[in-house]
Amino acid sequence: MLLLWQTLSRRIPCLCLTAVALVATSGCATLPDPFFYRVEKGNTEIYVLGTAHTGFAESELPSYVKDKFKSAGGFASEVRKEWADGGEKGHEKFYMNHVSTAYLFNRSHGLRLSARLTPAAWQEVQAAAEDVLKNQPHDQADFYPPEYAYRLIMNHRGPRRFYVDQELAFGAHEHMDLELYEHAKKIGKVMVPLDSAYPFDHACEDKLFIRFIELVVAEKLPDPRSLYESLYHAYKNGSEGDIENFLQYAGWDGDTNQCVVSDRNTKWAAEIESVYQVHQPLFVAVGVGHLVGEKSLLRDLEQRGFHWQRYKP
Repeated sequence: MLLLWQTLSRRIPCLCLTAVALVATSGCATLPDPFFYRVEKGNTEIYVLGTAHTGFAESELPSYVKDKFKSAGGFASEVRKEWADGGEKGHEKFYMNHVSTAYLFNRSHGLRLSARLTPAAWQEVQAAAEDVLKNQPHDQADFYPPEYAYRLIMNHRGPRRFYVDQELAFGAHEHMDLELYEHAKKIGKVMVPLDSAYPFDHACEDKLFIRFIELVVAEKLPDPRSLYESLYHAYKNGSEGDIENFLQYAGWDGDTNQCVVSDRNTKWAAEIESVYQVHQPLFVAVGVGHLVGEKSLLRDLEQRGFHWQRYKP
């Protein structure tokens, strides 16, 4: 979900997305209606912020959100420590280690990519591997992790072709989550990691990228520029319905949404319940896609006896 756009490599004071390009601007307007929620249980409050993983900076949050952040005792987020502390190189090293592990896992378990894709998709993976990885043994492609195969296809089709292409995913854009994480750490907040291990298991991740490969080959994925523009306006407008529409537009189906979003929401709700009274008040920052729909993090907290509402003083 929105959690697919991780990390940034360069800092720009403010970055806005247009249908034509990513454009740096000289000043940042305050978000008029951020996805900000007050969650209560008994006499204890939690504040939950829905973030966008690209295109928006911490500086664009209104003062009432910043005040709740500064007064919080603990900070919980989906940002992994190695991603934040290592910057782009740390994330890239982590990613490559994960790919290597996934490749060895697939090989040792005989999980062939050719058996998991349609013939047309497998043919394109082979062509991409042959063209991009010219000196690599051709038969290895059959054991590539689907995420790696997907990136090969996107690189083969040309740079900046789709929103999770590496150049866009790790390129020059603001990352509100990382900025909040670094700020919280700098001012001494108790850090509560919601994803203590790699957030997806192999089966979940494979399901996600096999779907993306099939959509790419079938030419059913939206253009990256229109996708970014859709995300920018949905987040800027503060509309939960627009965010849900964006997720559908971006190609998320029930299966991938289940393992990448709703299963993690359930786990996060349990983690928040276990610490919310210890680190009062707790400030939670997660991708806004985790806060909309019937299987949102807020709904999971509601099932655990919490009450929540959109917050704007």
